[in-house]
Amino acid sequence: MMIGSERSGAQDSAELDRPLNRAELEHFCRSGLIREACRDKAFASFRDSIDWLLWLRLWTGTIGAIFLLAGVMFFFAHNWKGLSPLTRFGVLEVGLVLTVIGAVCFNVRATVGQWLLVAASVLTGVLIAVYGQVYQTGADAFEVFALWSALMLAWVVMAKFAPLWVFWLVIVETAMMLFAGQVLVPDRIADWSQVFIGMGLVTFGFLALWEWLHPKERFSTFRQNWIRFLLLAAGLFWLSAILWRWMFDLGYQSDRPEWSRWAGLLFWLVAVIGGICFFTRLRPSVLGMSLCVLDAAVIFSLMVARVVLEDTWDEPGGWLIGAVFAIGIFGGATLVILRLAKGSAGDEETGQGEET
Repeated sequence: MMIGSERSGAQDSAELDRPLNRAELEHFCRSGLIREACRDKAFASFRDSIDWLLWLRLWTGTIGAIFLLAGVMFFFAHNWKGLSPLTRFGVLEVGLVLTVIGAVCFNVRATVGQWLLVAASVLTGVLIAVYGQVYQTGADAFEVFALWSALMLAWVVMAKFAPLWVFWLVIVETAMMLFAGQVLVPDRIADWSQVFIGMGLVTFGFLALWEWLHPKERFSTFRQNWIRFLLLAAGLFWLSAILWRWMFDLGYQSDRPEWSRWAGLLFWLVAVIGGICFFTRLRPSVLGMSLCVLDAAVIFSLMVARVVLEDTWDEPGGWLIGAVFAIGIFGGATLVILRLAKGSAGDEETGQGEET
């Protein structure tokens, strides 16, 4: 019994000696366990204690994997005519099998295993493309990306690896955009405003899913703030594209009524205002709130430019007036960001302290 107690005490001591991570520090601040006067100092100390070696290893591994997989694709592109169909499929299938076996041997939850699954996912896409080229299947581009996303979904679920999850999301949204460009818009099933609304809702849906999984211990690998900011920026981009097309009529042709544009404006307002409230009240994040404010500043600047330059496109005075308004709008946006950030000092999430 004494030996067991000693072991238990040693484990408790080791747990207490473990370095504090950023999520725990934020929890203590919200719970009032850290005084207001000590909060800034605590976060400053945390930023100084970043594991730079781990950060460097992560990004060097990422860059190495990207170059390796790019080399595989360029190899096939350069030597395409000189390779027989058997060689083309053989090299890809052997590489795919080896990466999957390696991921299983190293454990799909280990870093090496996760990156091997990323390599397997990329090779799967290359294999689908090669199959289509060899046998001339005539499949549309969106069908290729849809099949690619479906085949790698199991690996995404197994690995619980943030970069692989984001990569899968990029493929899914690419398939959706290609489907819209090849089917929905040409067949007049939907116009581009409706497409962009759908893309924005899908992206913000994934952002809501990430926010829901963020505090759960089972999904601790997703506590990486760069995912939040990437999804937020992508969602704002899709909804802002509706307003850009509306203001400048960039090839906008549709027999549909303009209600889709007004709906896009409504969704954009909800996203920007809701994002500002969410990232200043519920999940304090200076960067998240800044993205929403700056997106609004860009839209307002373009709106002023559209009105001012409509009749003065060739006149220097019009550009001068537009520039003055843009400076004023972005200056006001900066003041808004500073004012909103003042109430959430110490809770700024820059992504440097993300857990990996």
